[in-house]
Amino acid sequence: MKYRREIDGLRTIAVLPVILFHAGVPSFTGGFVGVDVFFVISGYLITSLIMADEVAGRFSIVNFYERRARRILPALFLMLLLTMPFAVWLMLPSDLNSYWESVVSVLTFTANFHFWHASGYFGGEAEMKPLLHTWSLAVEEQFYVFFPLVLVLVDRLNRRLVLPALLLGTVVSLALAAYLVPLKPTPAFYLLPTRAWELFIGAMLSFAPPPKRGRPGDALGLVGLAMILYAVVAFGEGTPVPSLPMLVPTLGTALVLHFARAGTPTGRLLGLPLLVGLGLVSYSAYLFHQPMFAFARLYAATQPPLAVMCLLGLLAVLAGYLSWRYVERPFRDRRMTSPRQILAFSVAAGCVLLAVGLVAPRLPLKVLPPQLAGDSVKRFDSGVCYFRNTMSEAGLQRCLATLPERWVLLAGDSHAQTLSLPLREQLAASGIGLVSFEAPGCLPIAATKQIAPGAQPYPCEEYSRQLRNYLDSDPGREVVILARWPHYLSGRPFDNGEGGVEAGTDGDIRVVDAAGRIVPGADLVDHVADELRYVSTEARLILVGPVPEAGWDVPRRVAAELRLGRTGPVSTPAALVEQRIELFRKVVNKLDKAGVTVVYPSDLVCDRQLPGRCINSIDGHTFYFDNDHPSYYYARMIARQVVAALGVD
Repeated sequence: MKYRREIDGLRTIAVLPVILFHAGVPSFTGGFVGVDVFFVISGYLITSLIMADEVAGRFSIVNFYERRARRILPALFLMLLLTMPFAVWLMLPSDLNSYWESVVSVLTFTANFHFWHASGYFGGEAEMKPLLHTWSLAVEEQFYVFFPLVLVLVDRLNRRLVLPALLLGTVVSLALAAYLVPLKPTPAFYLLPTRAWELFIGAMLSFAPPPKRGRPGDALGLVGLAMILYAVVAFGEGTPVPSLPMLVPTLGTALVLHFARAGTPTGRLLGLPLLVGLGLVSYSAYLFHQPMFAFARLYAATQPPLAVMCLLGLLAVLAGYLSWRYVERPFRDRRMTSPRQILAFSVAAGCVLLAVGLVAPRLPLKVLPPQLAGDSVKRFDSGVCYFRNTMSEAGLQRCLATLPERWVLLAGDSHAQTLSLPLREQLAASGIGLVSFEAPGCLPIAATKQIAPGAQPYPCEEYSRQLRNYLDSDPGREVVILARWPHYLSGRPFDNGEGGVEAGTDGDIRVVDAAGRIVPGADLVDHVADELRYVSTEARLILVGPVPEAGWDVPRRVAAELRLGRTGPVSTPAALVEQRIELFRKVVNKLDKAGVTVVYPSDLVCDRQLPGRCINSIDGHTFYFDNDHPSYYYARMIARQVVAALGVD
């Protein structure tokens, strides 16, 4: 296949938005579509090479995989090797264990499966994962396990069937993506069956005859480039990916590949030396940018300033150049490395790195206070009397058969989930039982149908129905309710004003009542108060106030402070925490105080050890395992407040 400079320029158009998106540059909210552009380019180039060899009668699957190994593995191995010491230095034990798992998944080209189960792609935890970006390599390599063989087989059976087969694969894969994205957005994002259509578009394009020169074609090349750039600035986290909207950048890429030939306006633009040069190093730059960004966030335990992230982006491009110059080029040159040498290198280096990834989790590599390591672990309840999302009648009866005469119901969201275990332990010491019924992401009030962050609905409707049925059927019981009240009542994530900005967007929480109507923000206080008032008429209510949010990931923040030699408590401004609690206090003021006892976890940490501050940690202990959920250490303190409110000796 004849070399086309403009394709390297197009690679630059793909990689720079990805880097800028991961850096957090506001104008590049859709920069993630650069990966989709890469998929189309890859499908086009690989299919063109395979068919050229097949037509010439020289196609060899061994030679195909040898070329892939030369192209992909040396720079990938270098990136993995360089990330390992930084991971050991900067990561908490739980993060580090996940990192070693990701190393193994990268080397086995199953990283997309690993990150599907480990996290989503946008914001939060995902930004702290150094190898997150390797999911796209896994998708490509899984595709190329079977695609060359199937393509050649169909071609040899009947060449006229190749294009219809590719079209069928495109339609089926795209239809599957459109169907699954609303239902299962995370696996749909990461897995090959819902991504293959993007590679198939490029594959189909390779069979198109060269375009005729002229204004229509020249214009279509510019249209394609505009479609890509539009997606880069107009798309965002709410865009269903990889569903129908992704036709905009992928078809735009196809238009550029087909019409932006040498001498056309788009071809001349993409053929500029700077764009071509950046395109040549785009693969290595892509490999290095995410580890740099993730380690910077881990070091700071928050989002570094935008200027720092942009500087790191430039360093990633420089690292990409060095990798391309001294690793990619030598290994891709058959005069410097023979097929036998590339095979030996790939097997040896891959096995060594794989062995490290498998053995390292068993080594005592972290030197952190044991309290910090313990407090950063999520400790949740379990057993016959613990229910998550649903509580069947049969399950409840099995639970009730095990309970003492006095027992308490704990209801709430994931914050209540963290309270369940220590509360159960402390009540059991006094011969009192506990039934825990939680639904993460759901308000624990009976008339709320659903709370939907973004496009991912939570199972709140069934939870609220069963909670109402329970309260109606068994009045007089003692009920403890805990939820992340400020998040629901304000609809906004928390910003502690000191660099701790929670991932998410304003208004991503929507409260829907039993009739299916979205409750306006101005009515939320009354709505929540009405429902809590109903609970208090059916049971003795212990209402637990908001757990003060931190804004930053507290265990990581404490670890960062320790690295800098600072051993004092990490804290946040009490005034901002109080602002977040204000709406909850308005709810409380509307309740009948005779039926409700209110306890405030903020009393345990705010304006005590440090005036005007809410402490997040003390004496090596962290009060959170992330940015808002109480750790087991803090949850035990809250449990003691609840036990005292229940009048338990």
